[in-house]
Amino acid sequence: MLAASVVFPLLVFCYASWVNYHAAFDRADERIKQALDLSAEQALRVFRSIGVTFDSVEQITRGRTEQTIHTAEAELSERLKQFVNALPDIGSVWILNAQGDAIVSSLFFPLPPAANGPERAYLKGQLARDPELHIGEVQRIQMTGALIIPVSKWRTDSSGTFSGFTEISVWPQAFERFYQPLAERTSASFALIREDGAILARYPVPAVTGIKLDASTGFRQLVARSPEGGEYT
Repeated sequence: MLAASVVFPLLVFCYASWVNYHAAFDRADERIKQALDLSAEQALRVFRSIGVTFDSVEQITRGRTEQTIHTAEAELSERLKQFVNALPDIGSVWILNAQGDAIVSSLFFPLPPAANGPERAYLKGQLARDPELHIGEVQRIQMTGALIIPVSKWRTDSSGTFSGFTEISVWPQAFERFYQPLAERTSASFALIREDGAILARYPVPAVTGIKLDASTGFRQLVARSPEGGEYT
């Protein structure tokens, strides 16, 4: 009887511990899913706003040649500043010619020679290679020292022919500031990661240039296996 009186409470304690252990994991998974849904919706809002800005730039440049854009630099620079002021998540908007050289900027008027210096070659490599919106890797701009995510899209002339690019510089902090309250009082970390593994923003460790997850990581394998979403441990 003495052995039974010891074993039975022990079994009850073990069962209760097992239930609590799994319940804690379930609660953690639920919090992670809620935070994921919120951060995904925020990223979609940011990129929808960027899409509207691309359309707006297309409208104010439609029918203009590179020369007429140059001529209207003051007017167009002011219009681009208005777009930036309306969207706190972006740092600047640039109109580029077909070679990727800057013609008009929301950041500078008139454009300084350094805007098209040799050091801009690294940014040209991040421009869209087709008509679809392209999200580049995190870059540090030498003229300002700022970290940006360059997002670009082709511009077309009145006949629909490629005539240059629009480039929007997005702050990584736009996402990292959003992640901060989600991570408070938890050990959670957040990251915005491009499909090829390039890290665009993260918290609590801020984004830096040149960080890319290897294809062998669990996250990259999950994306390849289930691009619509999922989870792994």
